[in-house]
Amino acid sequence: MSTYKFTLSEQFRTLAKEELREEDDAVRLDAINQLRDWIVKNPAIKHCRTDDVFLLKFLRFRKFAVHQAGESIERYLAARQKMPQWFQGTDPNADPLASIMDDCPITVLGRDDAGRTVIFIRVASYDAETLTQDSIMRYVMMMLDTLTEQEEVQIGGVRIWMDCTGISMSRVLFTCRVRDDDRSDDENHADSDSADSLGEAAQVCRFVGKLRANLHQSEAEGAHCVPPHHAGCPRAHARTAVAGIVRRNGAQRGHAEPKDAQTAGRQTGVVALAR
Repeated sequence: MSTYKFTLSEQFRTLAKEELREEDDAVRLDAINQLRDWIVKNPAIKHCRTDDVFLLKFLRFRKFAVHQAGESIERYLAARQKMPQWFQGTDPNADPLASIMDDCPITVLGRDDAGRTVIFIRVASYDAETLTQDSIMRYVMMMLDTLTEQEEVQIGGVRIWMDCTGISMSRVLFTCRVRDDDRSDDENHADSDSADSLGEAAQVCRFVGKLRANLHQSEAEGAHCVPPHHAGCPRAHARTAVAGIVRRNGAQRGHAEPKDAQTAGRQTGVVALAR
């Protein structure tokens, strides 16, 4: 039985009601209890958190449609199983994540007047020469899990400012690198160096095009006015908060599979929360 109490400001209460269909305490508690009961009775789920904040993360993501929230939890657990290299080894006090956090590529600046959490990303902060893609993805997943534990983020969403100052081609190539694991060895060896180079160049062109569009949009919205001195990072506090979330999420697993390709490709929580 849920004992959750809404403790946020009236601004977030209004947002939750008008945008997420979180009408009142009775609706919220009933949805929490229904979703918790669904998890307990689901034979595909072996271990999953059932605390109120975790369940509310998915209920708010799906605007309190309990069945859809359950499907999102299934996909979340399936991702943790299928890509363990992104979800395991996420101790923020141990390398490589500790060194990434020291460089603070993702910094929370605060909240704007609309209640959105403002996140500042510095692309050039990570070392593309020494870090692996899996290390970067572990860091990103760790930060997403941590941010979406905050009820203000669940309700108010996020606004992201990205600083691409100092970005090098090595970082662009690092970000665009794609490995096609479904192809056979013969097919991989049959590709010539020139074909690989052309494919990589095409990926770079697409990425740079999107990057330029995002930069123009950010400038139009005033993102270029972010003062550099606001990009500080309280390391000790951040690591303590992250470590707590990592411990709670670490034991979760399940045998849930996405229903189909369309279901598996739906947007992630951070995209859906952005307003």
